[in-house]
Amino acid sequence: KMTLFKKLVVGFLFMNILIVGISFYSVSNLSNMDNSMSVMYDAHLKGVEYIKTAQANMNAVIRYRNNILLSSDNFQEVESNSKSMNEAISQFEESLQKFEETIVNDEVRKLFDDLTTVWKDFKAKEEKIVELASKGDFRDANIERISNRNLASHMESLIDKMVELKAQQSEEANNNSTITYERTRAITIIVCI
Repeated sequence: KMTLFKKLVVGFLFMNILIVGISFYSVSNLSNMDNSMSVMYDAHLKGVEYIKTAQANMNAVIRYRNNILLSSDNFQEVESNSKSMNEAISQFEESLQKFEETIVNDEVRKLFDDLTTVWKDFKAKEEKIVELASKGDFRDANIERISNRNLASHMESLIDKMVELKAQQSEEANNNSTITYERTRAITIIVCI
C-alpha cells in the first residue's frame, strides 16, 4: 500500500521527468531553429550577396571595355581601363568562388555550372576585344562587343534565377524556423497549464 509520502515522491518524480523531457525537447528544437537560421544566413543570404557582387563586377567589366572602345585615340586611357577591367574580372571570379561555397542544392549547382561555362566564353571574348583595341583595331573590337551582348544577357538571366532560388530557400529556412518555434512554444505552454 502506498503512503501519502510515497505518492507525493512519485508525483514530484514524474513532474521532474516531464520537465527534463520537455527541456531536452525544447533545447533540441532551439538547436534546429539555430541551424535553420545559420543555413539561411550562411548559405542563402551570403550567397545572394556574393552573386550580386559578381553581377556588379560583370557590369564593371562591360563598362571598362566600353571605355576602352571609346578612348581609341588615347593610349593611356586604354591602358588604365584595361587594368581596371582585369581587376573587375578578378573580383568577379573571386565572388563566384565565394558563391560556390554557399550552394546547397542541385538546381542552383546546375545554374552555377552554366554560369561558369558562359563566363569563360564571355571572358575570352572580352579579352579578345581588349587585345584588338590595344592594337588599334577598334572596328573589329566593336564587332566582337556586339556579338558578346548575348552572353552578357544570358549571364544576367542565370544570376537572376540563382538569386530567386536563394530567396526561396531562405524563405523555406525561415518558415521551418518559425514552425519549430511555434511547436516548441505550444508544447511548453501545454505543459505549464
